[in-house]
Amino acid sequence: MEDWVHYADYLISFYMEKVMDIQHMSSNKLDKYKGLVVGREEMLQILDEFNTPLEASTVDKQSLMEFHKTQELIEAYLAYRARKTIKEGVFLPLLYMSHMLKLNEFEQFCVVLSLLPHIDKKYEKIFAYLQDDITRRNPTADLAIKIYYPNNHNIDKVKLLHTMERTLYRYIYIEQQQNHNILNCTMQLDQRLREFIMDINDISTNKEYDWQLYYPGDAIPDLLTQQDKQHQLLRILEHQQQPTVCFIFGPTGSGKQLQVKTMAKQMHKSVVFTKTSMFLQDNGKLNSIQIKKVTRETLLHDALLCLTDFDEVRTELELKTTSFITELLKEFKLDVETLIILSESKWHDKPYNSSYYWIDFELDIPDRKERSILWQSFSEADNLAVEITINELANKFQLTPGQIINALNDARATARWQGDTYITRDTLYKSCYKQINHKLATLASLVLAKYEMEDLILPTDQKRTLTNACNHVKYRHVVLDEWGYEEKLPYGKGLSMLFAGPPGTGKTMAAQVIAQELGLEMYKIDLSQIISKYIGETEKNLQEVFNEAQKSNAILFFDECDAILGKRTEVKDSHDRYANIETSYLLQKIEEFAGVSVLATNYITNIDNAFLRRIQYVLHFPFPDEKSRELIWRGIFPGKTPVAHDVDFSFLAKQFELAGGNIKNIAVNAAFLAAAEGREVSMKHIILATKDEVTKQGKVVVSSDFGEYGFYLRT
Repeated sequence: MEDWVHYADYLISFYMEKVMDIQHMSSNKLDKYKGLVVGREEMLQILDEFNTPLEASTVDKQSLMEFHKTQELIEAYLAYRARKTIKEGVFLPLLYMSHMLKLNEFEQFCVVLSLLPHIDKKYEKIFAYLQDDITRRNPTADLAIKIYYPNNHNIDKVKLLHTMERTLYRYIYIEQQQNHNILNCTMQLDQRLREFIMDINDISTNKEYDWQLYYPGDAIPDLLTQQDKQHQLLRILEHQQQPTVCFIFGPTGSGKQLQVKTMAKQMHKSVVFTKTSMFLQDNGKLNSIQIKKVTRETLLHDALLCLTDFDEVRTELELKTTSFITELLKEFKLDVETLIILSESKWHDKPYNSSYYWIDFELDIPDRKERSILWQSFSEADNLAVEITINELANKFQLTPGQIINALNDARATARWQGDTYITRDTLYKSCYKQINHKLATLASLVLAKYEMEDLILPTDQKRTLTNACNHVKYRHVVLDEWGYEEKLPYGKGLSMLFAGPPGTGKTMAAQVIAQELGLEMYKIDLSQIISKYIGETEKNLQEVFNEAQKSNAILFFDECDAILGKRTEVKDSHDRYANIETSYLLQKIEEFAGVSVLATNYITNIDNAFLRRIQYVLHFPFPDEKSRELIWRGIFPGKTPVAHDVDFSFLAKQFELAGGNIKNIAVNAAFLAAAEGREVSMKHIILATKDEVTKQGKVVVSSDFGEYGFYLRT
């Protein structure tokens, strides 16, 4: 850089001598303007500092010839010094920038010329003097040409100005306001370029810029999954025949940026990451200054350009997105050979641009086997509760790598805050659910699962079936992955169950038991909000429910599903035809669903047999017999509830044929009666609550129905 400054000094001093030889202005006349103008005498003092090879007032034809010879010798010497320095392993920013931006010798000189005021303030006075304007402290294109070509009759100025506009004013002097006459345009370097040339700034750690730079030598995590996608991406970009747009899409945290960095490392390339929105002004037009800056950065580092936050721009622009990207590609003028756009979803309205080859590249959520690898790697240093297994986490939560990392970070913080020495199952599960962004809560209601298997009073066969169903999820990794069933089952890999039985026999409770046993959230679907009288709306609503459930891996509970799963009827009109279509569509979505779906009906005879054949588990919930009723009675009151010794559970079970749901209502109402009196829950309170429960069913109640406890009705 020092050699170039001396070279610039030589050229400037020669031009100054020429100017000062022409201008015969008495310095005495300017004494009264001292400080307001730059005088000839002050310039002579500065000129003495340059130690120029030519004496003042000797600028003639002979000196011009000597000047051109000296200029050629100096440029040859500079090139020699540069080659020698580079061989010694020294980085020369100016030469590197000139090479990457394809600057010629004159353009290199312009860069040095515009850098001089930032090296020594005396150059501001020199440029003001030479341009006869005290306010012009930076050189213009006109001054640069005059200094570099003192005998400018031998140059094609039109061609020279065109070249300057195409290179210097596109990538060097980006922020300079260009008027109609490029000769008058100021040549002033922006901060980024000054720092680059002077090698005093590391952009990768500077937050002032609107982009981040990844170098191939930077440390990045290992790509633990989807290496096959990495190989595909590399093959495509290493053999590209023309400028390429690579549109990479996948859910949040799927590793899109890591894929790009890993690929760049393999290609020994840097990557410039910037937001797509940086190219968009508030008025909706392209921000050409920002485009030029980012393009320049990409060229300087021979880098790939990667655009983020595309989805936000697509949401803002909607139908105008295609034209925006089309114009953006035109602005890049093919200087950006590889453009990568990151998105969370596929884009169907890609622009047609013959200059760029466009490819789509999808990153899926890792499969169970890959999720196991990720959980194992990311949680290696964590103290997890003994009941937590890696396979369990991989089975239950369809999380991306980024979401797994965030879940573990959140769980660690929660454990520290709670003072736990290890991460509990409940803590980790809650952290996992925080990572899942879904809209299921707007389509269904969350059911808090508070019951466990021992709370459920059912015959042994039904309980065994429930356990088997839970094992379907717990050991999915063994059967599907290790035993090879994944390849044999193109669909139907989820778990579907139908609970059938009279009201109050425990169908909803059993669904909660499954949710508790598996540690999954459960959402109850309100079919009245799903079924629509408008053709096609029901299918659309069901599609949305299953899409959101797939994101959350929640259990879907369809209560009273008779409304949509009734027996298919003979088609007599369009209403019958579309009703049958809705039934078939729900069956199709349940089969495709990889999670757990539970349907409940009070009347199994109303369900189409073809539907029953395609459900994996059908559980019949019988009306509880006397023995089961007594077990329900004995377990219905919480441990903290004060229950009097006179409560006769055997009598209640024998005397009243009630379902579990009715018994629960009686227990709750009896508790409130006792609380109002400030007493224990006694037989009196239970008898009175039982009377109310039976009466609301439309039955006539007499005291004799309550046997020896009928007197409570008369008191």
